[in-house]
Amino acid sequence: MHTLKQEHFVVYSTDTGEPIAEVTPEELAEEQSWTAFSLDGSMFVVGFPLRLTLYRLP
Repeated sequence: MHTLKQEHFVVYSTDTGEPIAEVTPEELAEEQSWTAFSLDGSMFVVGFPLRLTLYRLP
């Protein structure tokens, strides 16, 4: 059973404070997704125990 109805992430530039990417996962976690950035900041991952989705940032 999902307790979330929708999940949406906005990634902001640390230089300008402007949004550089918006991510809305296709599948919902049961409670809340996990997120992380790659070491070089070029990728963003959203996931939960059974699925990870990798997004390349501009």
